[in-house]
Amino acid sequence: MRRDACYTKRMTQDSGGLMHPGSTPFKECTKCGVAKPATTEFWQKDARGRDGLRPQCKDCCTAWNRASYYRNHERNKARMLAHKARRGLASQTLYDEFRSRGCSVCGVRDIRIIEAHHVNSAEKECNLRARTGELITPEKMIAELERCIPLCCNHHRIVTVMQWHGSVGEDTAEAVSTMREEWVAEHPAGQSVRL
Repeated sequence: MRRDACYTKRMTQDSGGLMHPGSTPFKECTKCGVAKPATTEFWQKDARGRDGLRPQCKDCCTAWNRASYYRNHERNKARMLAHKARRGLASQTLYDEFRSRGCSVCGVRDIRIIEAHHVNSAEKECNLRARTGELITPEKMIAELERCIPLCCNHHRIVTVMQWHGSVGEDTAEAVSTMREEWVAEHPAGQSVRL
């Protein structure tokens, strides 16, 4: 406790006058040695500190973080790319499993031509086809796929155009089931499309 009193007295003398009750105490940075007011304007918060502030001032912390970033740039970049690849592989696997169900209308199961169609386009949060694995976390991929139905590229475009022209309306699932019934009636089981 005596150290704190001496420290406050010395900081008061350095600041050019007596400290008044309620005035801001000063704190000396352990890195640069400059005394600055002990406020969050000059110091970062740290619950472990005696006064709730870090021992180094914000300027020193910023300089250290910047130097650390450039010093470890290649290692951090490699780690980030590896994480992105793992996340991308998991998301791509989920997307491929979804597409393996086949088209909801014609039943084609070639995943190269199966796309995810959002039943309600207002709920669409991201484009699943564009750079699927890089940008979408597996959790977000699952949530997005729950709002979709698998369609082949031809039926995806047909349903999308029907939505734009208002002939489908809000109930896309009903329109798709109607299209499915029409498709089955036109193409007997022995004449299904094979790719």
